[in-house]
Amino acid sequence: MIGRAERTPEPNVRARFLARHPKARLYADFGDSSFWHLEIVGAHLNGGFVRAVVLGADEVRTDLSGADALIAAEAGAVEHMNDDHREALALYATVLAGMPPGDWRATGIDPDGIDLAASNLTARVPFPERVADPGRLRLVLKRLADDARKERLHRA
Repeated sequence: MIGRAERTPEPNVRARFLARHPKARLYADFGDSSFWHLEIVGAHLNGGFVRAVVLGADEVRTDLSGADALIAAEAGAVEHMNDDHREALALYATVLAGMPPGDWRATGIDPDGIDLAASNLTARVPFPERVADPGRLRLVLKRLADDARKERLHRA
C-alpha cells in the first residue's frame, strides 16, 4: 500500500480492529499502542515472477460514498448476526469461503462484503452486489445463506 498514515482517535477504527483481532485487547490500551488511518494513494502487488501490478487507490479501496446508513448500522448488524445467525455465518465461512468448520463470527461489514473470524482464522465473503443500507444488507445476507444452503445440499 502507498499512502499517508495519520493517527486516529476514531472509536469505530478501534472497535473494528478489536472485533477482527480480539486478542489485541490485551495490549490495545498500552501507551505505545495507537490506531492509524491510511489514506490510500495506490498499491504495488507482486504476484510472483513477472506478475507485478501497480494499482490505483480506487482499485484497492472500498467505496464508502452513499453508505452512511450501512456504516452507522454496522456494529448493530454484526452483533445481530453473532447473536442470532451463527448457523448462517458458519455457512458463509465453510461453503462460500471454503474455510474449515469452526466457531465463526462476523467481525465487520462494509458495502463490498462481510468479514468473519474463528479462532486464528479469518475469511472475507464478498457480496454479489454493493450494499449501501441496512435493508439491502438483510436481503443480501439472506440470499447468501440461501445460496450456501443450496450449495451444501448440492455437494452432499
